Amino acid sequence: MLLPLLLLTAGLLLPHQPAASLKLTFEPYYEVVFPKKIDTQYKRDVQGKYPDVLQYGLHLGGKHLVLHLEKNEDLLSANYTETYYLPDGTPVTTSPKIQHHCYYQGNVKNDNGSLLSLSTCSGLSGLIQTEGQMYLIEPLKETDSEAHAVYEAQMEIPKTCGVDNTTYRKEIVVKKSRSGTSAEQQKILKAQKYVHLYVVADNSMFVKYNRSIPIVKTRIYEIINFVNVVYKAINTFVALTGIEVWNVSDQFKVVTSAAQNLGAFSDWRKNVLLSRNPNDNAQFLTNTDFDGATVGLAFVASMCTDSQSAGVNQDHSEPSIAIGATVAHEMGHNLGMNHDSNSCSCGANSCIMAPDLSNNMPRLFSKCSLQNYQDFLFSQMSQCILIVPPKEDIIAPAVCGNKFTEIGEDCDCGTVEECTNPCCDAATCKLMPTAKCAEGECCDNCQIKKPGDVCRAAKDDCDLADFCDGMSPVCPSDRFSVNGSPCKNGQGYCFNGRCPTHQSQFTTLWSVKNPNISTGESVALRIPSLLTHS
Repeated sequence: MLLPLLLLTAGLLLPHQPAASLKLTFEPYYEVVFPKKIDTQYKRDVQGKYPDVLQYGLHLGGKHLVLHLEKNEDLLSANYTETYYLPDGTPVTTSPKIQHHCYYQGNVKNDNGSLLSLSTCSGLSGLIQTEGQMYLIEPLKETDSEAHAVYEAQMEIPKTCGVDNTTYRKEIVVKKSRSGTSAEQQKILKAQKYVHLYVVADNSMFVKYNRSIPIVKTRIYEIINFVNVVYKAINTFVALTGIEVWNVSDQFKVVTSAAQNLGAFSDWRKNVLLSRNPNDNAQFLTNTDFDGATVGLAFVASMCTDSQSAGVNQDHSEPSIAIGATVAHEMGHNLGMNHDSNSCSCGANSCIMAPDLSNNMPRLFSKCSLQNYQDFLFSQMSQCILIVPPKEDIIAPAVCGNKFTEIGEDCDCGTVEECTNPCCDAATCKLMPTAKCAEGECCDNCQIKKPGDVCRAAKDDCDLADFCDGMSPVCPSDRFSVNGSPCKNGQGYCFNGRCPTHQSQFTTLWSVKNPNISTGESVALRIPSLLTHS
């Protein structure tokens, strides 16, 4: 029997308390602040309404804060699309080349534990986290220099939960190296990961936000800006490859059952969406009030699959970061993360994968979540997020110091303060004078390896070793054994780099068609995980 993973709160003990009762509320009094823009001298700034780097000063709680903001250049992918529908139900997809936007991330100066996730579209709005406290800021007028309200966010729920929070980690089977962490696995851990995300807002979202597609788009951007902040901390970049608004009618019947919605959305993604808008993962947003205390649902360890790399999320609270935390949690399940047990910690009051809620909005992953993620990365299901997008796929203007090697740059190792790559000049994003390369499997001590050096060892019978060509620091594309070659001691035949056997096909087939069959990894991939707030 498939077991759901439940994120619960003590509100579940009150059977008549509606799910919609979870919301961020604020203190009776808010503080009025007047942000003042500070001139910056960054040469890489793009002059205009939304420069690459911004700084604001403001007084909050008797202290002067300097907000250092950098534009979220990872928010949109190069093949970003927007889809809406004509009155007759015909989908219309456009590919706007959005070169400049108003979504920023950053920190409070002299506070290493701080976090900023802000929009500057019409004044400053979003999250300010400093000295362990979370604040939400929003403009009282529409400019960034006039009065803003700052609220100290609190939850309407107790901090503890009386529900047994079993993680079910033992249900997820991950293939590990018998000799511990191999050199190849170390490369995977150090490599940047990329999730090309597609977000769908249903008709109830369209109705909720004044039947305005631009307002729904803004809501999605704010949500994913926070998701991007959360995942960037674990070297994983989440970029929007597309958004879709069901402005005429829903493409499937949206109901109060989160499980039914997840099944229908996953089927729609596989049968309709992927053929026109390829993506690594899709998240569904709805204003429908899910049954009970549920506000989200996702499959575990399903990222990169056609049928299960998806999650459904209820737009349950006014602040976009609250929904961003929900989406980050559900995507965490897609990436193999289970709910945290009591022994898991992240150095904060609440972690992203915690099974209950606390007063502070979570933004960090626990050590347990990071171990789950590592296990998933070592499995064969993670291949799509390990593919580095070409420079041309990054649509924003090149920004030296953002750890993306963009057009016009030889390398990008981060800011001058954080760069540890001896081959790259962090100030210019150019190679050092004697360097021929800065990164790549075929780059060693800033020099390109000679032809014939192995850069990717054969993994198994159906994989072939790959060799450096002496010209590029990048290892050539992975090569596989010829389809039909025998593998696993004759138990199967290679097909596209894998060795399907009669037994593995039988297991996969029946664990998909009969959810009551307990057959290891295949069933684990179908375990839905409920993020429930009360």
